[in-house]
Amino acid sequence: MWTRPDVGGVARRVADRGRDLLGVARQREQVVTGFRITSITAYTAIGADDEEGVCAFLTPTGWMPMVAADDVRLVELRRHAQDVATMTGRPITVRRFDVGEVVEVIEP
Repeated sequence: MWTRPDVGGVARRVADRGRDLLGVARQREQVVTGFRITSITAYTAIGADDEEGVCAFLTPTGWMPMVAADDVRLVELRRHAQDVATMTGRPITVRRFDVGEVVEVIEP
C-alpha cells in the first residue's frame, strides 16, 4: 500500500483531453490499494530523422520518459511537454496505449 501525494493546484482544465481533472487532483493523501495499469499514455514527437519517439526530460537523477499510467501524472507532465515543444519547435502528441499481453515476467 502506498499514499498518493497531493498535487494541489497542478490540475486545470486540460483542453487536449477535454476533461476536467481538478477533482482527481483534490484527492489528498488518497490511499491506493490494488491499482492495476489498464493503459499507458505517453507524450510523443517526431524527430528530425522522421522517427517517432517518447519525449523525456532531464532530472538530477537522469532522463525521465514522459509516460503516465493515470490522469494525475499526465497533468503533472504536461508542463514538461510544453517546454519540449517550445524548445524544439515540434508538436507533441499525447498517445494512449492499451495494455495488451504480458511478454515476460522477471522473477526475483
